[in-house]
Amino acid sequence: MNEKLINKLLEKNQTDDLIFELLLDDKSIKLTNTQILKTKTPVKRPTNRGGVYFSDTTTYKIKASTDNLTILERLKNTMLGPNDKFEDLKVKVNDQLLICNLTNTMHNSMMIELHMNIKDVKINTN
Repeated sequence: MNEKLINKLLEKNQTDDLIFELLLDDKSIKLTNTQILKTKTPVKRPTNRGGVYFSDTTTYKIKASTDNLTILERLKNTMLGPNDKFEDLKVKVNDQLLICNLTNTMHNSMMIELHMNIKDVKINTN
C-alpha cells in the first residue's frame, strides 16, 4: 500500500470536505460522516487470521455512513463472516481509489454505518 498517498488523504480529510463514494455493482453510493483512521492491529508479527494475511502491525480504516438502505442485502455478501473471503470494495475520493474490505456494518431504519479496512490506494485514471 502506498502510505504516502493515504497519509496525504488523511491530512486532506481533516481540513477539506472530501466527497467519498462507494462503487458497488456499477452504482455510486455517496458516503457521509467519513473518517479515515490509522490503528494498531492486534498482532505483533506477520500472521494468518481468517484466511487474511496480516503483514503490518498498523492498518488504515474507514468509518462512513450512507442513507442508501437498498445496499444492505448486497453488503452481507461482501464481508467475512457469512463468507469465507472478503470481496474488495472500491471507494472513490477525488482522484484516488481506495480498495477496501468491509469488516462490520451497523444499521437502523435511516442509515448504514460501514467499517472498512483499506487494502490499497490507487490513483484513479477514470
